[in-house]
Amino acid sequence: MRIHHYKTYTYTITLSRRLPIGEEGLSERRGHILELWDKDEHVGRGDVAPLPGFSEEDANKAMEELSFMSYALSDHVPDPALAGLDGGMQELLAPHSLCPSVQFGVEAALLGLMASAQGVSLALLIAPDSGDTIPICGLVAGERETAAARAAMLREKGFTAVKLKVGGEPERAAELAKAVREALGDDVALRLDANCAWDYDDALVFCKAVCGLNIDYLEEPLTSPFGLLQLSQASGVPMALDETLLNLFPEVLSNWDGIRAIVLKPTLLGGVEKTIRFAREARELGVKPVLSASYESGVGLSILANLAAAADPDPAPAGLDTYDWLAEDILVERLPSPAPQWDLNEINRLAAEVGRTAVAHDTAE
Repeated sequence: MRIHHYKTYTYTITLSRRLPIGEEGLSERRGHILELWDKDEHVGRGDVAPLPGFSEEDANKAMEELSFMSYALSDHVPDPALAGLDGGMQELLAPHSLCPSVQFGVEAALLGLMASAQGVSLALLIAPDSGDTIPICGLVAGERETAAARAAMLREKGFTAVKLKVGGEPERAAELAKAVREALGDDVALRLDANCAWDYDDALVFCKAVCGLNIDYLEEPLTSPFGLLQLSQASGVPMALDETLLNLFPEVLSNWDGIRAIVLKPTLLGGVEKTIRFAREARELGVKPVLSASYESGVGLSILANLAAAADPDPAPAGLDTYDWLAEDILVERLPSPAPQWDLNEINRLAAEVGRTAVAHDTAE
């Protein structure tokens, strides 16, 4: 199999509600789609969508790198060993020093092309024992009444896990968590995400206030990760790593003995290979790997769904409910949302039909 030609597209997607990112918030998502084709019309796609306020690169920088890499991969013959994700991608792409979102998009397109040529899904290419359904974790954000109402809706739809965004004044954040727990009842797992909001003292106040709510885990409550394990021991609230992973290698995850989960966002983390290596290391340590989105398009979310299935034979509910925040998409037919689980066969079928009228055509070779 040889890469015969490529195409890249730029998209802008309106959000159904403003994301509280930065001073003004985020009202749209901009990204790029990479398509790699062989002469038999097999295709692999990648979604390059740096997230403002979290990614080190912006969409323009990503497009510059993507344009170069698209050309550099022309006529390339992917090594089948790349699907093992044991260092081959790093060796292939390291000389180009790609930013994280481009690394993810290029790796996904390469692997997707290999999977298409073999007639299998991306999940099965990476992990032949992967299943064909994944549970989805619902996403809740906003003030108390809005958050509680959405939590109740997600419970009624059958979600088994919900993540609530918390931050700000710790006592108020704790009251928000209590309202959402009440709306969910006792049978739905409640995850909390503080996005590095507090110093140790404020975080401890929050944790002590919510320790009786049966929290599945709390993501990154501290402005600095040092003290995270101490905070968990002092409060009894299980912890998860997210942003801290951006500065770690999978091999050092054992230094964080005592965490319950790691939240894997390939767009920010920097690729499929690094994501899967983190997941493998986590499973060896008895830590839960959780795939999560960065508000990518339907193309990106379909890739993440496959990675969730490949990362663990019994996948934890994946953080892909961000799709419900997209008022539109580049797919001809939208993915099911909000939905408590996804069938990968359906997701892959829907993701195969990208609407050309929904994206701006940049290059074709």
